[in-house]
Amino acid sequence: MSQHLKVLREAGLVSEHQEGTRHIYQLNPIALAALRDQLDTYWRRALTNYTEILSDDTAERGDPRSRERKNHDPDPSDRTPARRRRLGN
Repeated sequence: MSQHLKVLREAGLVSEHQEGTRHIYQLNPIALAALRDQLDTYWRRALTNYTEILSDDTAERGDPRSRERKNHDPDPSDRTPARRRRLGN
């Protein structure tokens, strides 16, 4: 448990103060909100890309001549390894 709290403290997500022999931890609401924003952005992009891949696959199945994949990725540096393999990069 203390190792987990140490990681959170070093990341700035919690603060610590000591009262006698007790270590009291408190969440940092600003840092937590920033982390939440980053995670929301990550998942929103991931789900958007997933939806676009499904749409492309559905459209391609309707036209067997259409084998070229369209790149709808707005930020190529923000790809997961699976997304990179899927796009051939």
